[in-house]
Order: sequence, then C-alpha cells, then structure tokens
Amino acid sequence: AYATAKIEGSEAYLESLNYVALTYPQSDEGKFAQKKYNELKRKLKPRDFSPNTEEQQYKLVYYFNDSEELMAVKTELETAFDSLGYNFKTTEEVYNSNQNFLVIHGLNSLLGAEGLAEKLINEKFISQEFDYFAISEENYSTVQIYKNLDEYLVNLKNK
Repeated sequence: AYATAKIEGSEAYLESLNYVALTYPQSDEGKFAQKKYNELKRKLKPRDFSPNTEEQQYKLVYYFNDSEELMAVKTELETAFDSLGYNFKTTEEVYNSNQNFLVIHGLNSLLGAEGLAEKLINEKFISQEFDYFAISEENYSTVQIYKNLDEYLVNLKNK
C-alpha cells in the first residue's frame, strides 16, 4: 500500500488500505490497515492549492520521463551552481510511474525560483527545452500527495 501511495497518490493509497481492511478484517494486517485508513482520512490535508506568500520556501522543479536525461541535467545544474557560486541542494524525487522530478530546494520566493530558471537558460547552463515550474513547499506537498501536477500547472498558467 505504501508503494502505491508514493507512485499513485493518497487516494490510491486509501483505496489499498480500505481493500486490505475489508478483505482481511480479522487479521493483524487488516486491523492495521483499518486503523491507518481512519487516521489518514482525518489527517489528509485539503486538495486545494495555497496562495503564494513571502513566508514560504519555494522549489524549482524540472520534470522528466527519462531518468538518464534527469541525471544529465542534474550534473549540468551542479556545474552551473559551482560556476555561479550558488549553494542550492538538488534531489531526484519520484512523481509517478512515468515521471520523476529534479528539485532545487531553498528558494525564498516564487519570482526567485522563476528567475533562477531564466538565468540558467539565458546563461546557457541548461536548455530551454526542459519543462519546469516554480512552486511553494506547501503546494509541492499537495502535488505529491494528490498527484495533481496538471491541475497545478493549469492554475499557474491562469494567473
């Protein structure tokens, strides 16, 4: 069930827990699944995106269907950060079974994240063909939990 959550999101995870709880109600696994299901239903954060504020931390996220391409871009970014004297942390993160994220952490504003992407493109450290978006940590969490990147990108374009 946990692997399902990581790849398919919270709704699929809840369905998996519910299935185990209903299929094996008398087993330890079934009881655990029911308990976890009830806890998560209560704790699950809203699906809506939060407005951006200056109090939040932001991320710049590149997304890829090809993990080799992701690793090549990660190397390019690390070289760029060394050249520019920046000390940003990057991580590779699973989004779903088809896409992975390359995340740059530690940005202080949405405009700062977008500006970094433009600087990397303008100074030829990275190609403009790569898809990216800037996002607050809170909204990133929502995207990962609900697997609703497309919805976030539509909201971003409409602003």
